[in-house]
Amino acid sequence: MNFSCNCFLSGINESGKCFTQRCVPLTVVNDVSKFQSNLKEVFSFIKYEKDKEKILELIQEESFSSLDKDAAEVINTCTRLKLNLEEHEQEGCVNMCQAIEEIIQDRVEEERQAMASKLLKDALYPLHKIAELTGLSEQEVEHLKLTIA
Repeated sequence: MNFSCNCFLSGINESGKCFTQRCVPLTVVNDVSKFQSNLKEVFSFIKYEKDKEKILELIQEESFSSLDKDAAEVINTCTRLKLNLEEHEQEGCVNMCQAIEEIIQDRVEEERQAMASKLLKDALYPLHKIAELTGLSEQEVEHLKLTIA
């Protein structure tokens, strides 16, 4: 199976000059379980990055709870997830489960706020009803109302 890593690597070479290099498309065997290192997790994640259900299954695996920082950075770069790896790093390993769950929670919160903003702009519901519909507190809805006014 062929798939590509659409990323760029940047850095400073031995002579002190900056460089940017496009990642080469990766050719991976169908059975990534044959890999003994973090390559298994990296290739699995990249392979299934567009399959939400498979990704949710992957991050439940124990190996993703303590992934080597370099492997986590490769996943983050090649999939453009924008994970905050430093926040979930401990002793050179990253808890990808927590990092991805944080992104999911952030996106849910963004959606709630976007829905509340739309409801506030439409002015069809009182604040307490908007809070109830969006799962935000009344204080959060009031604050949001001030920011869009």
